[in-house]
Amino acid sequence: MELLLNGYDASGVPLVAEITQLPSRGKLHDLTSNYARYGQRQQLYKLAHVESKPYQLPLISRNRVFYRAPSTIFPAGEEWDQMKYVMKREDGTASSEGIIRIVPSEMNELVIRSSDFSLSHEGWTITDNGATSQTPVHETSSYGALMNRFIHSTDAALNIDKNGKDTKQWRFTAPSKFLGNQVAAYNGWLKFTLGAFAGDFQRKDSELHLVVLECRTCALGQGMRFAKKVGDIQFDGEPTAVSLSLHESGWLKDPKNSLSPWTVPTKCQMVEILDNLSAIHILGDQTRWYESVGLDNVRLVAPSAGPKSSVPIDCLCTTPGTSC
Repeated sequence: MELLLNGYDASGVPLVAEITQLPSRGKLHDLTSNYARYGQRQQLYKLAHVESKPYQLPLISRNRVFYRAPSTIFPAGEEWDQMKYVMKREDGTASSEGIIRIVPSEMNELVIRSSDFSLSHEGWTITDNGATSQTPVHETSSYGALMNRFIHSTDAALNIDKNGKDTKQWRFTAPSKFLGNQVAAYNGWLKFTLGAFAGDFQRKDSELHLVVLECRTCALGQGMRFAKKVGDIQFDGEPTAVSLSLHESGWLKDPKNSLSPWTVPTKCQMVEILDNLSAIHILGDQTRWYESVGLDNVRLVAPSAGPKSSVPIDCLCTTPGTSC
């Protein structure tokens, strides 16, 4: 597989790529001799194995390398491999580090991270559900066509206010593999399946937060929190496949002030939170009384190749939270 190491300089100065982290599973090869001989990669001619880092590519390579996958089987539903690089000017100044992620193409989806719960709960936890166990139940049976081997939990405590609303909601909380730098999912999707076994979903609160994204280090350490509302999807308790766009439109940003309204985040704020995710919460407690809810097939999916697949250049910043 031929990989282009992308870079950008506003002044138009030619840039060369320097590899700073080699892939952990596959092998990298320098294509310089191919481009010197043919002007393009017509065949793999005298591939030079990249064995050490940092490794600076000659300009004639057109910042392209060849990735050769290992013969072993890659894990299903996971990122296969990763490498890192910087772009350098002639004077030696370098960009911030870029990441190339090799991911599987499953059902025409570029899956970055996933949990299908085939063997276990995969490190997912239950938060804000009273004194019950923080580990969800791992179910090994099926529930309809959309849920086969999944996790679930049941409301353990009710805190009903004078208006009849449950003031404390429990949530499914993602494990560490979904966190950190997931910026490749910008303009992609967060997908999952929800299904309920008990609960009156005709009386759910549409203003509750169905999904919450958190970044504790964003905005110069002040943190950021984005949410999607329950009313943004149609869920009546039957197994439902949910697909939420990871574009800033449709999300709401927490103002951290109860007197201020939630607002739509900017595109750079969306990029920043996906670059530094510290939590993903998916709401189970959507009703005003007790309920039992299951979760399955959680996936972070990158956008397909094209204009929407790139992070906006004006959001790539060495000092997040500022105007760069």
